[in-house]
Amino acid sequence: MLVVNLTFDFFPGGMERWIIEFSKALKKRKIDSYIVTPQKFNDFLLSTNGVDFIFLDCPVTDNGFLNLFPYSFEASKKCLELIRNERDAILVVHKFKDLPAACLVKKMVDVKIAYVLHNPPFGWLISPEGYRSYRMDFSRYVTEYNLWKKFVNYVDYFFSNSKWISSLYKKFEGLHVVPLYAGSDHVEQILLNNVQRKNDASNLSKPFILSVGSFEPRKRFDLLLKALSELKNEDYQCFIVGGRRNPTPYIELSRKLGLGSRVKFFSKIDEATLFDFYSNCYFYVHPANHEHLGIAVLEAMASKVPVIVQNNGGVIELVKHEYNGFYFRDDDVKELVEYMTLLFNDKKLREKMASNSKKQASRFRWDHVVETFLKTIYK
Repeated sequence: MLVVNLTFDFFPGGMERWIIEFSKALKKRKIDSYIVTPQKFNDFLLSTNGVDFIFLDCPVTDNGFLNLFPYSFEASKKCLELIRNERDAILVVHKFKDLPAACLVKKMVDVKIAYVLHNPPFGWLISPEGYRSYRMDFSRYVTEYNLWKKFVNYVDYFFSNSKWISSLYKKFEGLHVVPLYAGSDHVEQILLNNVQRKNDASNLSKPFILSVGSFEPRKRFDLLLKALSELKNEDYQCFIVGGRRNPTPYIELSRKLGLGSRVKFFSKIDEATLFDFYSNCYFYVHPANHEHLGIAVLEAMASKVPVIVQNNGGVIELVKHEYNGFYFRDDDVKELVEYMTLLFNDKKLREKMASNSKKQASRFRWDHVVETFLKTIYK
């Protein structure tokens, strides 16, 4: 069997971690697996040991179908070279912009297409709830959405990273989508590797909070900063690790709120440092609104850390309220402050939730993801 993951959109982030670890898990099952992606991936900082890449000479872009059509031919050619002589091949796509190349391949060879839906459907994105979450006007993508509806007819299997995403596609598109979730077992090896290096984060003089995500509006770092400004305890630091977008708006907001040196922003750090942060923070806050799954949340849990998340989206399928963390109501800064204060002040609660986080994260394994994927294809 051969599995080829095709994605034009490869930035340091949760989806990319998912693709990398999924590919590794397939190889552990003795299944040939490749990732076809732009050359820009060379700048990526997550561990890719044991992953086979085929690089495309094309730009990484936030633009959709129309800008990438010329590069779809190159991508389809690369995929064909891998698939042509393989009878049992699955071509896995992860975003709508990957579909044209996959469909070109399917027209030329006998291959099945699996679509892992990491993002909500168009119908939800243009709804009031979707607009509040993303703060973007998606109505300008109507042309590309109509193209998407034609291309999805070529897809054989639909998967997602959470039950929440699956339910949205059932509601808005009438699609049967199998949730795969993600795994957390890759964290254990990274933490073991970190034992061998100097642990910088453990030597910090003040306790710190951690939050990880791209610097885009839906991640709601503005909520976290407002909550930090209302904390009575000022003897802390907060590390916000992001990427993809410019953090300047959040840096300016931090200054305006008078947070000063209490908040530090990181646009790029290596994997070892990130997991030092996970392991040594007091607790982890994920303020994103309607997060699809939140692999960073899962990584924090596996690193034995209590977590605080918004009470919506797919992330609440990972966290148990008052067991290994807390849910705070939609955009409720006051409640977020309340839970942060509680975790700062109650060491026993923090330690109990940290232990429970580890137990909860252990339920999510990459071999389970692969097992569900294979069972769906071969049922």
